[in-house]
Amino acid sequence: MVLKKLLKISALLAALLLLALIVIAVIFTLTFDPNAYKKEITAEVKKATGRTLRIKGKIQLSYFPWLGVNLSKISLSNARGFGSQPFAKIDNAGVAVKLLPLISGNIVVKQLTLQGLVLNPRIRNDGSNNWDDLAGKNKKDTKKPDSGLPSFTIGGVHIKNANINYLDEQAGERYALKKLNLSTGSVTPGKPIDLRLDFQFKDKNNSLPVALATTLLLDTKKQTARLDNFSLAVNDFKLEGNIRAKQIFGKPSVSGTISSNTFDLGALLKLLGNPMVTADKKALTKTSIKTRFAFANNVLRLGKLSVNLDDSKINGKASVNLDNNAIRFNLKIDTIDADRYLAPDDGRSTGNETLLTVQDIRGLNGISGQLGIGSLKA
Repeated sequence: MVLKKLLKISALLAALLLLALIVIAVIFTLTFDPNAYKKEITAEVKKATGRTLRIKGKIQLSYFPWLGVNLSKISLSNARGFGSQPFAKIDNAGVAVKLLPLISGNIVVKQLTLQGLVLNPRIRNDGSNNWDDLAGKNKKDTKKPDSGLPSFTIGGVHIKNANINYLDEQAGERYALKKLNLSTGSVTPGKPIDLRLDFQFKDKNNSLPVALATTLLLDTKKQTARLDNFSLAVNDFKLEGNIRAKQIFGKPSVSGTISSNTFDLGALLKLLGNPMVTADKKALTKTSIKTRFAFANNVLRLGKLSVNLDDSKINGKASVNLDNNAIRFNLKIDTIDADRYLAPDDGRSTGNETLLTVQDIRGLNGISGQLGIGSLKA
């Protein structure tokens, strides 16, 4: 009997506490204006980063059952010496956390949203960049990592219509990711995450649509990652497979199986700025690849390699050392008409043109292997 009374009293107290929280939240909502604290917020950001944060839009808060904040028309100034262009701008950003689970130390986020992000990362000729100061690269962190992090769940991450403009003056590179969209399913540590990404890649020569989809399983303790049902599409070229990675925070090693659709290799090379003109206009138009691969210590190995090149089938294995460009291979071709892949004879050919220069060969730093051809026409 006593136990039942105690339980009833406990339930009543919990209900009263919940009612009190709701009443306080309502009063707080009606009387508190977060926009009155914009100056204090920007001052704290200035103190912490040295950057100027501007919030031109309204700050909107929600309190129950989700504790949320929504910001609009935000900009963050550039690092000193990088000009007056903002480092980042955001049209709208929002996050909402479920209130009651916070009491037990659990974080449940409804979703993270980001719309209209414009990011301008830049590297100058002297090698300095405009993000190291934000990452705290030059600050010594004497705090020990907290191993007792609370559990958290994020209902989803949604980034819409982002634009990233990258400039590397030192390397002479400039490219942009336009109309970038990122969407994920529920994000919970130790569980697979569905991920979708698409954007338009642009540089001085190309404008390529890129789309990626996969299910990601990340284990930060074991430093492993798994990409199941991986799919990458660049223009008309599509790649599918399953990928595994180890030591992702150290010297990563990656392996898996991949296969492509039948694509126009000649058109893809042209888009990438390396056109290959052949005597036969239909050459390089039907290509597909399937292989097992492994990448470790800057060496890429392709095993069980199967390539369909127009009317030819190529099987075997190969490896490339990216440190010295050394190539090793053991390949077999069933049949090939080499004349199809020669440069077109437009009347100016002498028949003595150099196909590979000495510089081309020296740059490879060694090719060794075996090539078997069942039938060759040349």
